[in-house]
Amino acid sequence: MEKILVAGAGTMGSGIAQVFAQAGYCVLLYDIGKPFVDRGIERVEKTLSRMVEKALLDEGNKTKILGNIAPIYDLSGAGGIGLAVEAISEDMQAKVRLYGQLDAILKDDAILASNTSALSITELASQTKRPENFIGMHFFNPANTMKLVEVIKGLQTSEATLGKVKEYVQRIGKTGIEVEEAPGFV
Repeated sequence: MEKILVAGAGTMGSGIAQVFAQAGYCVLLYDIGKPFVDRGIERVEKTLSRMVEKALLDEGNKTKILGNIAPIYDLSGAGGIGLAVEAISEDMQAKVRLYGQLDAILKDDAILASNTSALSITELASQTKRPENFIGMHFFNPANTMKLVEVIKGLQTSEATLGKVKEYVQRIGKTGIEVEEAPGFV
């Protein structure tokens, strides 16, 4: 089972984690402290419970999806993943700190995607050691129900990275649209 890291366990991060877990990925859910990660897991559990109540999901699948999400409180366990999706607050300094931590542990060909809707993908990518493997992957809120995902290339994003992210979007059952980098994207 392929592992995905979602960094940021707030509303967007927990929704993104749920989407990947529903698609069968093993999701490592990370945030800056245990209480944040635990609240993110609780948020997913509540969302899935509502789906069970509405007969959109059965209890067995709910358990399976929750089993696909592993809370992590230290990024050192995320070294072997192929995709890291950053979904933290729109704070450039916080993102740069996180990217530095991820650059130190991710394998060279791992893709780093930001869920930002306000910051420049090119500028964010320039803060990493992997600008060719950096891309925007903007989910709409709530991520578990909204079908659209904007895919945004930075100036140095490779075509291979773009292609892989489009495949991820398709595999999680979303509709990806490639958009130009501009404030607010679409």
